[in-house]
Parts: sequence; C-alpha cells; structure tokens
Amino acid sequence: QASTSGTAVITVTVMDADGPRTRMFNLQVASIASNDPPTLDVIANVTRPENTTSIPITLSGISAGPNESQNLTITVTSDQPTKIPSFGTIMSYVQGTSTASFDLSPVASAFGDANITVRVTDDTLIGGNPATFFERTFKVTLTPVNDAPTLNSGSASILENSDTGTAVATLDFQ
Repeated sequence: QASTSGTAVITVTVMDADGPRTRMFNLQVASIASNDPPTLDVIANVTRPENTTSIPITLSGISAGPNESQNLTITVTSDQPTKIPSFGTIMSYVQGTSTASFDLSPVASAFGDANITVRVTDDTLIGGNPATFFERTFKVTLTPVNDAPTLNSGSASILENSDTGTAVATLDFQ
C-alpha cells in the first residue's frame, strides 16, 4: 500500500527431492519519501449570458497530497484570453485550507467557449523528488444575447433643387 511502512512476517516454503522446507523471517518495509501531487476536486462547467461582468468560482478538495503539508500555489489560465482573461495566481488562498475562490471577469460583448485550467502546485522537494502539480480544466460558455442595434451619429443632407427630395446620409450601424 502506498505511503505505508512497518514489519511483515514472511513464510517461505521450498520443495526439493528431500521434501518441503519451511523458513520464516521478518521483513522490515519502509517507504521512501515521495512527493505526491496535490489534490483538487472536479470543477463544474459554467454557462452565463454575454456581458456577465463576474463569474464566481469556488474550489474545493485542495490539499498538498496524502500525509503532506507543503505550501501550495494556485494559478488560473484561460485558453481564450480575449473572452476570459487568465487570472494568474490566486492570492487569497489560505495555506492548509481545502477551499479557495476567485472571480472570472469576461470581456464585454464576448461570447463562446473558454477552457479554464486551475493548477495547484506544491513547493517542496521531498526525497529528491521535485515539486509536483495537479490540474483541473472546466468550460465556461458565454451565450450570445440579442443586442439592440445602435446608430452612431452621422450626417444627412438633401440636395438643393432636388426634384425628389432624396436624403443622402451616411449611417453607421453597430
């Protein structure tokens, strides 16, 4: 079993032409320190309408790994930073706690999908093993909304001496 140590009694029986021979001996088993990866629970996908200004995310199940107590760093990145910018390091995480939270801030008028990756990294070298990390990715879907059209100011004129009174205008619809 991983991360365990202790003593075991091992019995070995050997059979040859003279019959069976049995020998019992103690075997001391000690685990060699290893750096288990941190833990993080699954993060649910999120759907919000376009122009949502803030999306709160709560993380749970955060730990340094079994029987470990290292300091952790949590970072958040987006594969679509033009829709949802990468968050960077979560500065509000309290070491030793199993939860953290942060708010994603979508770009105004952005819609579509973005994959958000949360990485938990430990900071300790254990038994010659380097620091380890664990990642979870979840999807944020920003659904488009039917924005009302807008009309930017423009200019309009009527040609002098025009028989039809036709207006000539430059309009900029958005």
